Amino acid sequence: VNDQNFITRRLVKLIQADISYYAMHTNFDAAPGCMADLAAERLGLAGCVPLEALGEMSGPEGAVSYGIGKSGFLKEEMTVRELAVRVKDVFGLPFALVYGDELMDQKVSRISVCPGAGGSEIEGALAWGAQVLVTGDISHHQGIDAAARGMAIIDGGHYGLEHMFIPYMAEFLRKNLGSQVELEQAPPQWPAMIV
Repeated sequence: VNDQNFITRRLVKLIQADISYYAMHTNFDAAPGCMADLAAERLGLAGCVPLEALGEMSGPEGAVSYGIGKSGFLKEEMTVRELAVRVKDVFGLPFALVYGDELMDQKVSRISVCPGAGGSEIEGALAWGAQVLVTGDISHHQGIDAAARGMAIIDGGHYGLEHMFIPYMAEFLRKNLGSQVELEQAPPQWPAMIV
């Protein structure tokens, strides 16, 4: 550890302040009950399977598949436009980008979701038969190419679909550690804005 760039300078500050740091970003993305499941639950998806299966874990009810993202079904069909509004509302987003203008009024029920950057999951969503992929960090060409293949993409932004981690983790720590820890929770801080 040195102070040669902005990342390592952050580490030096943490060490100097005697603060421990544990990064669990990717494992929280894939673990059962975590990021992908939280996103699918917010969207109201049922019958979910991992979008990109990574393995199985044993749980109280037997083996549980885990992986990146989820694919599932809306309880009732809605248009892509209505789903985009739902995404914006349930994730508390200031905006959502939709690729597939020609698909906006199409009724959909087969949805894949990949919080964070999901461009690498487009092929898996298409193979599963998703009519919409809800994700973030989609490039122009990824978006228009997916739409040309009949799958709309709703891009809520990387941060937009993952900022739910902070309140989730705060509640988890409160529930499991109670008064043993003092929690400070940062409010959402959007990394970009539309002007």
